[in-house]
Amino acid sequence: MVISNVFNEFPEIERLEGYVDVENKASKMVLEKAGFLKEGMLRKYFAVKVCYQDELALENAEELKTLRKG
Repeated sequence: MVISNVFNEFPEIERLEGYVDVENKASKMVLEKAGFLKEGMLRKYFAVKVCYQDELALENAEELKTLRKG
């Protein structure tokens, strides 16, 4: 898996983040299939013209797996 390769080849990287528009369910699914978990919502984070939109913040689950192993 690409995400595991990133952590293996670059051990200094401790986490990966992804941000998607709340309405973009397909992009959210892509990140979840890559091992990302929902971390929170950034309200009025992204401006489109004069309207602000919410963004979902997702983090890679690889970090959580490592912490759980102890």
